[in-house]
Amino acid sequence: MMSDILPTSCQAAEMAGIHLGDAIAVFGCGPVGMLAIACAQHLGAGRVFAIDQVPSRLEMARKHGAEAIHFGNENPVVVLRELTQGSGPDRVIDAVGIDAATAHAGSKEKKQFEQEMKTVAPDVKEAKKEWWIGGAPTQALMWAAESIAKAGTMSIIGVYPPTLTSFPIGQVMSKILRFKLVIVITASTFHAWWSWCEVE
Repeated sequence: MMSDILPTSCQAAEMAGIHLGDAIAVFGCGPVGMLAIACAQHLGAGRVFAIDQVPSRLEMARKHGAEAIHFGNENPVVVLRELTQGSGPDRVIDAVGIDAATAHAGSKEKKQFEQEMKTVAPDVKEAKKEWWIGGAPTQALMWAAESIAKAGTMSIIGVYPPTLTSFPIGQVMSKILRFKLVIVITASTFHAWWSWCEVE
């Protein structure tokens, strides 16, 4: 935890550029996402929204002061806009990456996700050795870009492989977003930081 998970979560919160009172959305409430919630609170976030579909994770997030959104029961983009009077969260942390699943994909998105899966995991059985197959590789990224407020910052720590070529660039351009991400070299037993990138 001290050598990998907590530093990753702390870096995610710092890359998000959190200011006192900001509304933060954290997509993914596994260990990294939960610690990102704690780090965001430590940096002065006013409200933190935790998005996941695992009840135990959402309950843990609530116990630590976050507002939980179960994406299996409600569309997180719609809920985030409602909870922020239409503006969306100021900062978003994607702690999911390619493992993302979905519950609200329309036919267009389903076709997109199917194509992405063919690209990133032509051999699903082999891919399962490296990562959990959620079936919607860019779902968290799309929700993040759709829900964030204009001129907000996206902090991406979820892992995306080189074979994935989809990115919601239209949302980034139209909202004048800043996004920061960490590029990770992944091996079967370890993660090593390689470099990070900031785009405005």
